Amino acid sequence: MEKLRDILENIDIKSIESNINWEIDQRGIASVIEQNVIDVLTKTSLNVELSKSVKSMADITVNNIPIDIKSSDASKKFKMPNLISIDVLRKKVLDKNISLIYLFVVYDSNQKKILNIFTRGITELNWDYLHIQNLGKGQLQIKNFQDFYNSLDKKSKLTENAWKDKLRNESINFYKKLEKKTEQRIAGWTTWEK
Repeated sequence: MEKLRDILENIDIKSIESNINWEIDQRGIASVIEQNVIDVLTKTSLNVELSKSVKSMADITVNNIPIDIKSSDASKKFKMPNLISIDVLRKKVLDKNISLIYLFVVYDSNQKKILNIFTRGITELNWDYLHIQNLGKGQLQIKNFQDFYNSLDKKSKLTENAWKDKLRNESINFYKKLEKKTEQRIAGWTTWEK
């Protein structure tokens, strides 16, 4: 896995930048970045498989390791990127002892350049910068990407099992809060006078 991370973190930034039309929207730039990363990886001796659907947990799988490419425009003030459904994370990653790597590509659309490329395994993500939001069965998100990015040296110090315990506790707390909100919403409809 270290060889893979080394390849990912040392992708030729200039070649990717030269393929980006900086006048397109954020999603368009992200698509170009993702495709360029895939192109670079398919030229290596690594076994690269593209995701089979838009609901896949990762953009590509390399040597049986899912990799989700997350791009972020540093010129935008506030971002809370979705990472993965907590249900999918538990059932398809953690329960199966699969490594999931995030490849973060940080760029600045005003400067028209890529600023940084780095990787984090799912259990390396520091819970100080994560939370679960109400999307589907619960979505793991980065609370504030700028804070996360400014604290790159603060990888999680939790062991993998402790990280999983934290996920379990955060998930239970999320569902308890959701249950309370749902009860309040039901009460609002129950007492509604037509």
